[in-house]
Amino acid sequence: MASIQEVKAGLAQAAEQGSTSLQQLRASADALDRMLTQLQAVAAGTAHPLVSEAISRCEQSKKQLEEAATLMQGAGEATRRYAGILG
Repeated sequence: MASIQEVKAGLAQAAEQGSTSLQQLRASADALDRMLTQLQAVAAGTAHPLVSEAISRCEQSKKQLEEAATLMQGAGEATRRYAGILG
């Protein structure tokens, strides 16, 4: 069985990995925003269904990334709270 210190160290490492993943996710969301802006700019005046589909999928992806970021933040907070309980 792991000691409290080992558990706390593991929690700290997991929280750090979560923070790194969250930063990467935010960078992906920023890249997706740029893609969406570019698509909208080049598609101005175009009503082709594939362009509309691409824009719609980008918007859906952005929402899912935002949901994932919220979930990841919650996981990090829960991890930190648990580490705090351990003392």
